Amino acid sequence: MASSKSDTAARVLRGLSEKYAGEVLAKRVSLLDILEANPDIQPTFAQYLEMLPPIRVRQYSISSSPLWNPQRVTLTISVIKAPALSGKDEEFMGVATTYLDGLRPGDKVQMAVRPSGAFHLPPDPSVPVVMMAAGSGVAPMRGFIQERALQKKAGRDVGKMTLFLGCRSPDEDFLYFKTDFEEWSKLGILEVLPAFSRDTEKSEGCRYVQEYVTPSICIAAVSLIREPGSRIWRDREMISKWLDEGANVSFSITTTDARQALMICKTTVLPLRSR
Repeated sequence: MASSKSDTAARVLRGLSEKYAGEVLAKRVSLLDILEANPDIQPTFAQYLEMLPPIRVRQYSISSSPLWNPQRVTLTISVIKAPALSGKDEEFMGVATTYLDGLRPGDKVQMAVRPSGAFHLPPDPSVPVVMMAAGSGVAPMRGFIQERALQKKAGRDVGKMTLFLGCRSPDEDFLYFKTDFEEWSKLGILEVLPAFSRDTEKSEGCRYVQEYVTPSICIAAVSLIREPGSRIWRDREMISKWLDEGANVSFSITTTDARQALMICKTTVLPLRSR
């Protein structure tokens, strides 16, 4: 424990320790925030360094296809800038995304490319693909669609791709719609079905795209996707038809793998057709 110069500082530390989950973790209060708010707490520099948590490795999905350029990749990220949950006047800014946002042409970044395991397009490009994502989770989907678009331009038989995309509004974070997605839609390979949480009248009354996390919440997920405003529930007949025709399903999910997501989709969406 860092040394303090007053009983007040000691009480502050005890109070934060007793309510750590609610007062520190939930409000994203940093060690520096605590020290600035309590100047009587004066750890040594060595103690301060020892208390700093290591920065976790950030993993981002590549949002481009190697067919576009085998030597280059693109990333799609959301730069986190929001009011601080702790109540401070300064904005809360994401560590990694703010760093990436500040990079300029010529800057170098330490990174590594890792394989994605089972999360990839089917080997046969003629197989239809249903994709579901929200926000910057569209990153790998953009890479998939770009690959199919390039295959189509090369004269290959390409199956249709349908993207259920959740975002806030068409004017705020409807990524790639007026550029890549519009071009690929005109090419005849893509249909984008959006759900705007803050502008539902522009997405046929749909507010969100429901995402499934683990099999343990499968029952709850069924009730959730049947709520008014669910894009999946509105288009359930179409999804069931695609699955019956052998369509590949891809979810933008970080807490489970694609096989689990596909299993959940088949066990929850397909039965909806008969209800």
